[in-house]
Amino acid sequence: MANRRSKAREYALLSLFPQFLEGSNASDSLEYLFDERKPGEAVREFARELLEGVLEHQVSLDERIASSLDTWPFERLGNIEKTILRIAVYELMHCPATPPSAILNEAVSLSEEYATPDSTRFVNGVLANIARKE
Repeated sequence: MANRRSKAREYALLSLFPQFLEGSNASDSLEYLFDERKPGEAVREFARELLEGVLEHQVSLDERIASSLDTWPFERLGNIEKTILRIAVYELMHCPATPPSAILNEAVSLSEEYATPDSTRFVNGVLANIARKE
């Protein structure tokens, strides 16, 4: 069974992805997930923190990700990979109590579950590069 913070990251991903893809409201999506799955308050709080933080800092997160891609254009990233990276980079930059290794492991787990097989190594490499610089 996944821990509370893992579930919160997954809920944030499942709520942010449709907003970035088609413009749906991420906060409404998150509340819908809460109604359907009934997580505890700790999961709700952390999922909201991640969602709100990613939305508030999206421009700086995207810039940080883009600067770590070397020759790969940010625009060519898949939406699910962008969303996973945004959540993880938000945590790296704004949640100092969380160990970077845990953030990277969680992002890799999300990419294994929701992205393509090649995405896992890519996400790990980008985040390792960013974590080294933080």
